[in-house]
Amino acid sequence: MRAFLDYLRGGEPASDLTRDIEARIVHAKQTREWEDSYMTFREYYAEEFQEAIDETTVRVTKEVTDYRNHEMARDMLADGKPIDEIVKYSKLPRSEVEAIAADLNRKD
Repeated sequence: MRAFLDYLRGGEPASDLTRDIEARIVHAKQTREWEDSYMTFREYYAEEFQEAIDETTVRVTKEVTDYRNHEMARDMLADGKPIDEIVKYSKLPRSEVEAIAADLNRKD
């Protein structure tokens, strides 16, 4: 057991078990099949990672756009602009603009 723990800490293989492990590691590193499996694994996770980034980018962009449009509607309402104009420029549904207006009126 001590030889195994020493080996895990970076020591030299000093028992039958650690020599066997070392031989398998060397073989795995030299085997083309292992390299192909590793590359397939790596590519799979790279693709998964990129998909996650793309999905997050789309979601965050939508959230930022929605926030900006709501802020625009609040500012336009505060300036006394008509709801139809706010709907046109903010791209928000009329019901949302009306809800923002109602919220602003409650705060007044």
